[in-house]
Order: sequence, then C-alpha cells, then structure tokens
Amino acid sequence: MNDIYSDCSNVANYTSHGYKQAAKPIFFNEGVYENEGASKQCLDTQMYVPILGGAVGSVFGNNPIWLFGSGRQSALSSQGSMNQGNFGAFFSSIPWYNLVPDYSHSVLTAGYGSLSGSSYVGCARTSDGKYIVAYLPAKTTVTIDMTKISFSTVTAKWFKPTTAAYTAVGTYTNTGTRSFTPPSYGDWVLLLSGS
Repeated sequence: MNDIYSDCSNVANYTSHGYKQAAKPIFFNEGVYENEGASKQCLDTQMYVPILGGAVGSVFGNNPIWLFGSGRQSALSSQGSMNQGNFGAFFSSIPWYNLVPDYSHSVLTAGYGSLSGSSYVGCARTSDGKYIVAYLPAKTTVTIDMTKISFSTVTAKWFKPTTAAYTAVGTYTNTGTRSFTPPSYGDWVLLLSGS
C-alpha cells in the first residue's frame, strides 16, 4: 500500500500524486482528528476526496477514541463518527470500486478548485459510465459534461454527509453540460446516475 498522511489542505494533492504513480494501491491512513483541530468539513474531505481520487480506503480519527481515553464510548456517536457511517452507506449503494478519478476534468469541467487546497471538488465516474460522484466541500457551482453518462436518462440528486438524506434535483438527458449548485451551505455530494 501507498499510505497517505495529510492535513485537509493537501488531501487532494497527495491522493492525486499517489494515484498517478500507480505503483501500488493508495490508502488515506491518517489526517487531522476530530476534537484535535479538524472541522466537520475537514473530516468529510478526508473521507470523500481520497476515495473519489482513487484510494481504496480511508481512516477516521477521533480523540478520545484513538487513545481509548475516558469518554470514548460517547464519542462513538459524535458527528464525525456518524458521518463516517453515512459515508459507508453512501458508497455501499454504488459500485465505488469501479470509480475512476477525474483528474483531467473531462467530467467535472468547471468549479473544481485547486488540488492544493481544502476547497477542491473531488469527482469520479464509474468505468461503465453509469455513475458520476462529486464531493463539494462547500457550496459552489460545478459544471458536469452530461455526455460522460453512458445512458440516455440521467437522474441527479444531492446527498448530505451529516444526515445521509438525499435531495432530488431532476432528470436530464445525457447531452451537453449542466451546472449544479447545492441547495444550501455546507458540504454536499452530487450523485448522477444513468438509466
């Protein structure tokens, strides 16, 4: 494995570097921990961006859990812990192992930000063209090339990492480009699926 250790501002950059080397599978092994300086957005970025960037997994850290300290039982229901469960449920609902990172920006063509920063929008598409997933760490507008979905009908919805709730956006054809903006502030996951 090619382990990645990073803070939130370099997760995308390090994941990209590891993926492009392609020598071994990459794994996001350690970042900033909950209750040790990580914001909610940082914790979510450390979960979603590595997977969308080609990593085979990521680790979540929480104090007092990691050191088996007092209060570790109640920390199992912290917001970060709950988001980790929501993250697992989201990716279990799609063939995440077929996701191919969009470092060339041929799928997400505008609004992706910079690899060296905490506002980078991670995006990946399944190799069969059925799914496109983009993680937006903050409310911004992104543009997707709809022709990258290999099915004529495309359903778009938002997934909220803190609640695991989906918000329907609409159904579209797989032609041209389309811009998407989350319904409210905070981080969101855009899921496009073809049928």
